[in-house]
Amino acid sequence: MEISKHTTVETALKAHPEAFKVFYNYGLACILCSGAAAETIGRGAEMHGVDVESLLRDLNYLTREISAKGR
Repeated sequence: MEISKHTTVETALKAHPEAFKVFYNYGLACILCSGAAAETIGRGAEMHGVDVESLLRDLNYLTREISAKGR
């Protein structure tokens, strides 16, 4: 699954629970937010002053690593 700025936080976390580490490293408490179900990664990053391209790069790197290991 390729994660984009249009992907909801909840969708990313359900597909790859390990992604919470990336969100946490960027200072995003999205995993605890009740809006995570509907909030897109792009909007959440914008609201918190996070560079969405860097966030997406790290999220997708993680998901590729997990997929390569056969999760």
